[in-house]
Amino acid sequence: MPLFSAREIQTLQRRRCNVRNLCVLAHVDHGKTTLTDALVASNGIISARLSGKMRYMDSRKDEQERLITMKSSSISLLFPFAAHESLRAENVPRDQDTFLVNLIDSPGHVDFGSEVSAAVRICDGAFVVVDLVEGPGVQTHAVLEQAWREKLKVVLVLNKLDKLYCKLALGPEEAHVHITRVLEQVNAIMAVLYNRDELEATAGAAGAHGEEAAEDEDGMYFSPELGNVVFACSVDSWGFRTDDFARMYSDKMGVPVDKLAKALWGEFFFDKKTKRIFQKNKDGKLQHTFVQFILKPVWDVYKAVLDDKDDARIDSIVKHTKIDLPPKERKARDPAQLLQSIMRRWLPLSRPLLDMAVELLPDPIRGQATRIPSLYQPLPPAPANATENHHSALLAASHARISRALSECAADEDAPVVVYVSKVFSVPKSELHHAHVVCEGGPRISRPHA
Repeated sequence: MPLFSAREIQTLQRRRCNVRNLCVLAHVDHGKTTLTDALVASNGIISARLSGKMRYMDSRKDEQERLITMKSSSISLLFPFAAHESLRAENVPRDQDTFLVNLIDSPGHVDFGSEVSAAVRICDGAFVVVDLVEGPGVQTHAVLEQAWREKLKVVLVLNKLDKLYCKLALGPEEAHVHITRVLEQVNAIMAVLYNRDELEATAGAAGAHGEEAAEDEDGMYFSPELGNVVFACSVDSWGFRTDDFARMYSDKMGVPVDKLAKALWGEFFFDKKTKRIFQKNKDGKLQHTFVQFILKPVWDVYKAVLDDKDDARIDSIVKHTKIDLPPKERKARDPAQLLQSIMRRWLPLSRPLLDMAVELLPDPIRGQATRIPSLYQPLPPAPANATENHHSALLAASHARISRALSECAADEDAPVVVYVSKVFSVPKSELHHAHVVCEGGPRISRPHA
């Protein structure tokens, strides 16, 4: 049963600061739909055990049969946000603890690009999902470019982390090198988009972002210490940010969570003898903190469950991770099922994803202030002495009022009502409940169907 009612959603829709409108973008088969399963399961709409396998957002029969998303589909989710635990809640009201996330799952195949365009146009932010085994694909570049052109705030999900162990058989150090390489490839795409606009702006033809891009150059790249990267295994519904492991180790190491989170990625090394973190690996024998504190523990769980099948070791892992594993799931004969039960309880995927959405993606007020000027162009004012253009003057004033209301995301009672058509469906006229007549120069009039 869902954990919320329609009335709760209606109430939150009016609290604009508590709304996030986002879409999920990726190359085909990089794991968008299985990722959304984890978010849907967090609201009790589907069972957590079916998360990653049900492909809930693929609601069409042909999508389930072909195992591919063909149409964009949307859903509204509620998320309880703990602002006091967040490291990046500067833009989040401290007195607000529940957020409404309007999510659109879009296709990844190039043949359904129009569906992606429709989704991007009506959102304020996006999750871009990249397969860690394949790296960024052709459509990854395409959706990043589209998001950049539409001025969407984008965050990154590096998916299929489990495949580095199960498929590529990489050790923690090798996996770290591989992850770094994939992250650099994605950031290279962002650099190309930025530099292209800079060149256009320098030549006098303002690009998609113009001077605003120069001001936000540092914030456009993806890096785990910035909190805009989630490492995930969507099929088993687990994932994390470096923040999550910083909270686990903070008390034990006596280091503040915010400082430790920044030291868990990049050129930081841990010395086991002195129990200290250094920025230089002088003798070449120290391990990266990301390897020591994050990848090795994850690899240890996979090895104990899938390879060694060591019950004593598994029980020790369950105890040290402090998870509540039901006896029935602990006794599962299928190692893969047991692994999923442990990992999704230890590192639930929905938490870092929704935390990242609330902390880093804009609410409709900030989102529309950035995007509306390029989406809606008001009419120029009519000449003041032109009495015959009285109607044009009224129309221009009306357009200016609408533009201002859209930019401010106005929600007061006297604000104009605006409907944006992002996608048009072709249906037989006989299936319509009303026939619509558009009067030239006037409003759209609805009449009952004869």
